[in-house]
Amino acid sequence: MKTLIYRIAMLVACTLVQPLASYANSTPAGKIEIIFSKDPFEGDNPTNKTQTTFKAWDEIYGRINFGKPIKDLLTGSLDNVMSDGKLTIAIGISEKQDDKYPYQVEKKITREEAEKSYVDFDIAPALNRSRDAISRNFASQIASYGNEHFRKREPAAFYVSLDKREEKMYSGGFATILTIDYSNLPDGDAGTDKISKWEQMINQASDEEQVKTNIKKKSVKTSIQFSSSPFTDSPAISTGFKAGNPIYGRVVLEKPLKEYLNGKQEVKDLQIDIKCLNDNLYGISVEKFIRASELEQPYLNFDILPATDKAIDVYSNNLGFYRTFYSSSLEPGRVLKFEISLANETNINYKGFKKMEAFGEMEVDYSGLTHLQIQAFAGQAEKALQAAEKNASALFAKESAEALKAMPMPIVFTRPSHAGYSTVSKPQLLNIIKARYKVAEVFMLTFAEPTAAGDFTVWKDNSGYPTEKRGHHYFYFVFKDTDGYYKFSGGVLSMPYEGGGKYGAPILLAWTPIQEGDPKFPFDNERWKKGYETVFFFDAGKVKK
Repeated sequence: MKTLIYRIAMLVACTLVQPLASYANSTPAGKIEIIFSKDPFEGDNPTNKTQTTFKAWDEIYGRINFGKPIKDLLTGSLDNVMSDGKLTIAIGISEKQDDKYPYQVEKKITREEAEKSYVDFDIAPALNRSRDAISRNFASQIASYGNEHFRKREPAAFYVSLDKREEKMYSGGFATILTIDYSNLPDGDAGTDKISKWEQMINQASDEEQVKTNIKKKSVKTSIQFSSSPFTDSPAISTGFKAGNPIYGRVVLEKPLKEYLNGKQEVKDLQIDIKCLNDNLYGISVEKFIRASELEQPYLNFDILPATDKAIDVYSNNLGFYRTFYSSSLEPGRVLKFEISLANETNINYKGFKKMEAFGEMEVDYSGLTHLQIQAFAGQAEKALQAAEKNASALFAKESAEALKAMPMPIVFTRPSHAGYSTVSKPQLLNIIKARYKVAEVFMLTFAEPTAAGDFTVWKDNSGYPTEKRGHHYFYFVFKDTDGYYKFSGGVLSMPYEGGGKYGAPILLAWTPIQEGDPKFPFDNERWKKGYETVFFFDAGKVKK
């Protein structure tokens, strides 16, 4: 297929009151260069790997080296040509190498930057690395679905040169070719959508608020770390991972997590946001359930893509990180960059936290993979998330048993026991409890003060029809559960009405054992899932047999 040349001239000229001095007389051609990289250029002596060929959706950054400080190119003083404290450099882009009216992007530089002998500019920046806050950028020229080379999915050669028409700069015909290859974009509507999203991302990256955010983050120490092993193992920190391998995260805090609680509501979970920085992949936020033990630590560990046997974090509605990292819309074959951050506003307004900002950036390499492999990774990650529920329950039980050692005896077991049911013996009641909770051992059975004389009162519905006989004696007990841990709960007996004036055998209705003044004893979520509403962990060291 014949390769067409899409000719772009980046015509560099200063929009100044005073003209630049004749560059031809003072600077040899060898001093001038325009270079490109996938990374932003930093400082006077950057170590970037430079290149001239890129693929669509690559990050592209430019630097023009003038060979001498920009201020020295002026025929007049710097003060006379600055407007609002800035010097404007117009960078033109056109399909014609000799276009007299190129599409222009204005780069504004400060007095300090005018002391430099170079100008850096964004061409196709990532969201988190943009530095030029401009409404008129290069997106419409290099990332347009109307581009004929995109339509043919072929490379386009962009001629980049200094302005050869103006006497303000050196006019030796210096040019650099920048090639963008569109062949990596899919055919049909999928490709059109892809390049349109690239244009949107460049526009978003050029937004003033996004650039301000990027500048702010550069001055803030990264507070979310990543590793290929759980942080409980003191692993090495990393920011680059291969798809399919485990990934774990840690939020590093300045104080224990509990000190970030606002005290206005019970904290159950915390939202973590995911953003892809160099692709239009949609990031699905996750809500991590918080364990009581995590409130005591000046950090918060969380699973991102854990190994099945080490997965311990539960996310609401099964929406784990894999929904983003192994999304069905993900295009394999490249390295994607992600920003993981705490959803500060959401956590303040809906999750019970004070201001708590944290972010971290990482990369996942999908090179050499197919869609089927990505789907397989998604399946493995989903299984790990399911295993996390079981693993988290075991961890919670272990942590609860340890925490209970420092907690007092539940109030119901510190009070004297009253007489129980006269019509239901203690052995009968113990058997009812064992049958209801499917356990073999029950201890410390105690009765509260009766609510009325006798054992039962007939309860009726609004029509006066009897529904049950409800007991007057509420009771509390400890049992050894099938998981080996001790639990406590409470109940009252009920005799359901069977008709014809007859009532059935007593059954146990659950009742909370928690009294005013009790601390927050660990609640047994696993029992709750099975229909046992009021079961709490009990300290094995306090069991009286």
